[in-house]
Amino acid sequence: MEAWIVAAILAAGAVYLWNRWRQLARIEFIRNYTFPHGLFAKLNAKRPQLDTKQMQLVARALRQFFLAYLRGGRRYVSMPSQVTDDLWHEFILYTSVWSTAAATSSIRPSTAQRTVSATRRSATPPQTPAPGVGAIPVVAAAAAAVTERLNQLSG
Repeated sequence: MEAWIVAAILAAGAVYLWNRWRQLARIEFIRNYTFPHGLFAKLNAKRPQLDTKQMQLVARALRQFFLAYLRGGRRYVSMPSQVTDDLWHEFILYTSVWSTAAATSSIRPSTAQRTVSATRRSATPPQTPAPGVGAIPVVAAAAAAVTERLNQLSG
């Protein structure tokens, strides 16, 4: 083979490996990210019916949303639930923390804002849970569906 063909193949392989490594680093960052202090207190003020375990499930759904966005080629992804959207909105209000997290994980703030506003403009009215039933089962079901779809796409 000619030297330039070998060099081109090696360069293409290096670019692929570099991009794959960056994507895996972003995924790891999202999975291990610790949300800022006070974020859950703000969510609790907005949604007092949620206990600590339920708020952690909402945070997990938000992480899964970020992962779906990243693995989906940074294209539009629907927010799994209104309570997850509320947590994201509170997170965005932590401007400096959000900017750093968005830059590190390649979540674009403009896409985030567009997605949130699109979620709120939804033509279907929000579903009201039955008395005594929280919104968390809806979030957990949506998160499970997202996780299952990601597993299908990746493997």
